[in-house]
Amino acid sequence: MKRRKVLNTAAIATATAATLVSCTQTGKSPSVQAGLPNVRWRMATSWPKSLGTFIGAQTVSRRVEEMTNGRFQITPFAAGELVS
Repeated sequence: MKRRKVLNTAAIATATAATLVSCTQTGKSPSVQAGLPNVRWRMATSWPKSLGTFIGAQTVSRRVEEMTNGRFQITPFAAGELVS
């Protein structure tokens, strides 16, 4: 049963990443023009930097920053960097 749960979670993560990657933005969005504050998040992951999943987290973080014109920044941290 664990294998099915892992596969379902991977499928959901892939679909979410694909959705974020397919989003494109031209020009500035109304929220950027409205003067909303900058948001910075730190994301603790459970993967080491050498694992491909962490590279996916970096890609999603970069895409979110690009879509929001730098207003929303997510900084991913590998396993053990923020929390032991």
